[in-house]
Amino acid sequence: MDTDERRRVILAMARGNGFVSVSAAAFHLAVSPETVRRDLSRLEEHGLVRRTHGGARPAAPNSADSAAGSPRMAGTTRVAVAAARLLGDARAVFIDQGHLPMLTAAALPGDRPLTVVTSSLLTATALLPQPHLRVLQAPPTGPAPAVDVAFLGADGICRAAGVTATDSAAGEVRARALLSAGRTVLVGGSGMFGRVGGHHVAHLGAIETIVTDRGLSPSEAQRYSARGPRVIRV
Repeated sequence: MDTDERRRVILAMARGNGFVSVSAAAFHLAVSPETVRRDLSRLEEHGLVRRTHGGARPAAPNSADSAAGSPRMAGTTRVAVAAARLLGDARAVFIDQGHLPMLTAAALPGDRPLTVVTSSLLTATALLPQPHLRVLQAPPTGPAPAVDVAFLGADGICRAAGVTATDSAAGEVRARALLSAGRTVLVGGSGMFGRVGGHHVAHLGAIETIVTDRGLSPSEAQRYSARGPRVIRV
């Protein structure tokens, strides 16, 4: 069971019982309590649970908005919202795994029909309650479903190596999603710039737009833009 699936199970336990204890989740998943605590912390960052003594409770429906307003989340939320605004008239999108792609998914409009293909079970679980969204799990192998826009994450991006991933499976999913998309939006924090993962995903010229925070200097943004993509700093 991978990290995303484990967190989906923990979230389901919390929603199904109104509370999930660290000890029960650790026993059920055959992992250490420390692993469960880390997972609960990440779920809380996403606004999906609220930590309590010994475990967590499912968050209220509007808690993601509250979490987004915290100082820690403000920068990443701005990036996600700016990326979601690039949706245009798209009817089908791909959402990558990772924190910022998930926040981007949460910022998509929920009042119009939209098909969301995602490689993240956590993102799929979070989006399912929205009636206008049709959520599909991306196939682990083979061609990706055709979409209008792919919102991709990255572990590294540099002018020479392009977009890279540290995990080969994640890199392959991103590469297939890029090939199936009409437009590609790369969403990530400024810390990914200059990093190089072990698995190549795409050259910069294959990316239409990069949305990041203002930790990337204007001069660096111009250098990356010279390689093809439009770079938006928010």
